[in-house]
Amino acid sequence: MSIEQAIIDNTAALNRLIAVYTGMSQQPAAPVAAPAPVINPAIPAVAQMPAPPTFTMPPAAAPVQQSQSVPFTDPKGLMDYTMEAYQAMGAAKGAAIQQVLASLGHANMNDVKPEQYAQFYAGVEALKRG
Repeated sequence: MSIEQAIIDNTAALNRLIAVYTGMSQQPAAPVAAPAPVINPAIPAVAQMPAPPTFTMPPAAAPVQQSQSVPFTDPKGLMDYTMEAYQAMGAAKGAAIQQVLASLGHANMNDVKPEQYAQFYAGVEALKRG
């Protein structure tokens, strides 16, 4: 069988498939009946919907009062204070600031919460004096 003959045979087969396909697409589709709804006898036909839930805002948290002796009130102030303390103490003594963080349950200064600022400040000041 030559390649030319194979092309002719494949073309003829393709034309037959196209004719069958177009003949199918021109015939109207048979209507399909919708399935009957499933009715659960345990549920009444007319069930009353429960009332929608109501949502209320939780009470606002009381603002955090900082001790008058803490010289910072935000993360930037905390970072600035810590860097100044580290430079004043030097690298050897300043490394102990990590222990102050660990005592608060943190490994990173960015995790210190505003309500922990006074504890952090007291710990660093104790390092400075000690």
